[in-house]
Amino acid sequence: MTWLFYLLDRHPETERELRAEIEAQVLLAVLLRRLPMRLVPGHPVSPQAETTLRPRRGLEMTLHPA
Repeated sequence: MTWLFYLLDRHPETERELRAEIEAQVLLAVLLRRLPMRLVPGHPVSPQAETTLRPRRGLEMTLHPA
């Protein structure tokens, strides 16, 4: 698994840091699946063309309990 981080130019200092980063990503993914997100009313959404299309000012969202 550590070879993936070297391909992505990510070099964690220790295996403990690598495990902590993976654990944080998994925890965030689990939480976001359980908490529905909604756009903040009135926040403007417009595209910004770069290599890919992305929102110009980001997406402001709120989390709601399921």
